[in-house]
Amino acid sequence: YMGEKLFQKFSRTEYVTHIKTNLRKLGHNAAAKAIAEWGGNPQDITHIVWGTMTGSIHAPSMDVELLKSLGLNRSCKRLNVESMGCLTGFRCLGLSLDIALADPANIVLVVVADIRSALGNQLVPQPTRSDVIVCSLFRDSGGAAIVQKAPTKIPSGPEPARGIGFQMIKHQSDCIPDTFEHVKYHELEDATIKLFIDREVPNAVASILPEFMERLTAPARAEDPDFSLNNCVFACHTGGPKVLRLVQEALHVPDANLQAAWHVMKNHGNLSGSSNLVVLDHVRRFYEQPHPWCICLSFGPGLCVEGILIKIFPEHVQKDGAKEAPSAVPSSPLAPCLNGNGTL
Repeated sequence: YMGEKLFQKFSRTEYVTHIKTNLRKLGHNAAAKAIAEWGGNPQDITHIVWGTMTGSIHAPSMDVELLKSLGLNRSCKRLNVESMGCLTGFRCLGLSLDIALADPANIVLVVVADIRSALGNQLVPQPTRSDVIVCSLFRDSGGAAIVQKAPTKIPSGPEPARGIGFQMIKHQSDCIPDTFEHVKYHELEDATIKLFIDREVPNAVASILPEFMERLTAPARAEDPDFSLNNCVFACHTGGPKVLRLVQEALHVPDANLQAAWHVMKNHGNLSGSSNLVVLDHVRRFYEQPHPWCICLSFGPGLCVEGILIKIFPEHVQKDGAKEAPSAVPSSPLAPCLNGNGTL
């Protein structure tokens, strides 16, 4: 979204105008595509959960703007989630799981978008090498998902989802002890933005993962005696090569299990909190491995960890062409689609 304006200094007003205009575009495009693939009536959506790390003091908030631009019901309940960093996507999906399970009538639209390339426009007057590297890692993207309890029939929209279904089994959060100062993000008086990421972040994340995964995967191990992390595909936040390598080492899984995260990171960079949905959408569209489970992982300031255990189902098609949720899915899939709109 920056083009020739990359690293060009913005005033506070220019920065806010830029990020709000483009967040609206990214969020709307991702949500519209997810709704089209879902095939349902936008008026039936009961909740919208909006998430971003690209925040500012600005009202009306983006959830209200999306409600209007997407033609949602004006009584749709809204939640605006900001400042949670690179774990935003899976945090919002976890919240949507709680909402969907609370009432079978609830249909939740999750939208996450970030304009992180604009960090370069708000660099401090005398940036360090670290400042420039951190800003250069980030790019812009948006993703969206429809979350509801399993319907008897999944509507077939004009842009049908690829042939697998996701069922969220468990969502889990944790804060890593003694890491509060590892990621710091704040605005200074001259409207510049200072982002600090400690080099120990990957090691801190890796240190907690074995115990975190033991708790997250308990339902899978109870269901499947042969369950193994090697039989899982991972949708991991694109936090950088060191983060992904240490995740693999801590969990003793091969590169192939994190293929989606590696692909998105190498081709698009660190997409902040919206990377969560983009990587999961890559799994949805290009999934070929015979793994029945997907594990979602993301990390953010605090340091905090988000995890979601997902069961993967092949698409079921009825004679009339309508997609049908498998009979073994009694609870809450990301059904029928999860769309990550990629980088723009």
